[in-house]
Amino acid sequence: FPVFAGGGQSGILREYTWDGELLWNFKYATDQYLTHHDFAIMPNGNILAISWEVKSKEECAAAGRDPEQTPGAGLWPDKIIEIEPQRPEGGKIVWEWHMWDHLVQDFDETKANYGAIADQPRKINVNAHAHLQHMTQEQVDEMIRQGNATSNASPDNQGSDMAHVNSIVYNADLDQIALSSQGFSEVWVIDHSVTTEEAKGSSGGRWGHGGDLLYRWGNPMNYGRGGPEDQKLFGQHDVMWIPRS
Repeated sequence: FPVFAGGGQSGILREYTWDGELLWNFKYATDQYLTHHDFAIMPNGNILAISWEVKSKEECAAAGRDPEQTPGAGLWPDKIIEIEPQRPEGGKIVWEWHMWDHLVQDFDETKANYGAIADQPRKINVNAHAHLQHMTQEQVDEMIRQGNATSNASPDNQGSDMAHVNSIVYNADLDQIALSSQGFSEVWVIDHSVTTEEAKGSSGGRWGHGGDLLYRWGNPMNYGRGGPEDQKLFGQHDVMWIPRS
């Protein structure tokens, strides 16, 4: 992975028998995208996986991100892909959701996604917790030495992993996906019943909100509806649906 240095990098999914025979190998790793952290197996055998995608500083500015708070390497927002395995090698991407399609910001009124953050809680504030840490190479090297950063970490990509979605789980009854965003200290729920095209917008699907967030919980400061005293999650690392008894 020449670009991504957020921790939890993967890029390859493999399926083995209990005896160690490789049944399936799938690679999703370029300088533009990389799977990471977690995946979920759906009842139909398809795989939901978390992936980063690259957005340049110019693309970030076009989305209303404060340039002074944008890392030199740009941002790596998360997306969700659904893979139909093509055993023994490869797979077909049959569905996608991109957090980049669901942004709001109150920094640059010339951009189309400008608006009051508190009025759009289903959207993700691209400037939430955007406090860039200006680190020296020596500081990054020390983080690498301590095992707290990957080998390709640099001053330019500290903060690029803006959401750090670190777990995913699917609810077949609701046709919904729950995500854990460590960066936002929130749990998000999105609608899987939408088409990939509907997932880009704010309408359609079983729940009528397209690819916008159906539910979020953990840190209302992210959407202007609370303060530090209201934060409930702090860098959590898992999310699960409570099974029916």
